[in-house]
Amino acid sequence: MLSEFYSDFPTSKNALLLAVSQNRAKKSDAAINTLKAHLEKNDSDTQVRSLLANLYLENYPEKSIPLYEKMLIEKPENIVFLNNLAWLNLENNNLELAMKYSAEAVKLASKNPNVLDTRGMVLLKAGETAVALKALENAYELSNGNDVSIALNYAEALIANKKNKEALSLLKALNGRDSKQTQRINSLIALAS
Repeated sequence: MLSEFYSDFPTSKNALLLAVSQNRAKKSDAAINTLKAHLEKNDSDTQVRSLLANLYLENYPEKSIPLYEKMLIEKPENIVFLNNLAWLNLENNNLELAMKYSAEAVKLASKNPNVLDTRGMVLLKAGETAVALKALENAYELSNGNDVSIALNYAEALIANKKNKEALSLLKALNGRDSKQTQRINSLIALAS
């Protein structure tokens, strides 16, 4: 029904509604195709591009990079775009770009725990363990210890800085939200022990 409505009225709002509906129905590829088709006819639609980038981020992370780069040209001070590009480049072992984007994000949002978390992990992977620890400690404190992912990254930095007792204390107090987090908690506990 929404597909037909979008066909009759192919607006940005209707493309977004249809794609969100498809994604909620566990049809992420259909949602991606809807958004891609809309962008082919409406290349300057930033809202649709943003949702497409987010869907790619969940399902095909490498495909989201060019979309975030294009949106960053239009909005060079968008913290989400900068932080996502930093993280994606970190995941793809492109440390130079990860350092660049994470530094820009920190300049704009030095009190954002997610931005500091990304920066800390980029620094950690670059071998700057002491500076990474400070960034991740700040991220952990700003999140009030409520973000398990940030806590895990902080624990990893503690271990990299030979502060295993602190890491173990932190890790033993954590409860993973899913099997992946639980597995990482257990791996870090083994590493710190």
